[in-house]
Amino acid sequence: MAIADDLESRYQAKICAAFVREAATLYVERKKLKGDD
Repeated sequence: MAIADDLESRYQAKICAAFVREAATLYVERKKLKGDD
């Protein structure tokens, strides 16, 4: 989520930050992160 915060604060890219947050949430739910088996 730090990447999304950086996009939003540094670059004022609110829509892109929202996409990153949404994707991160789905990756956690679907166990698609590195180390998840």
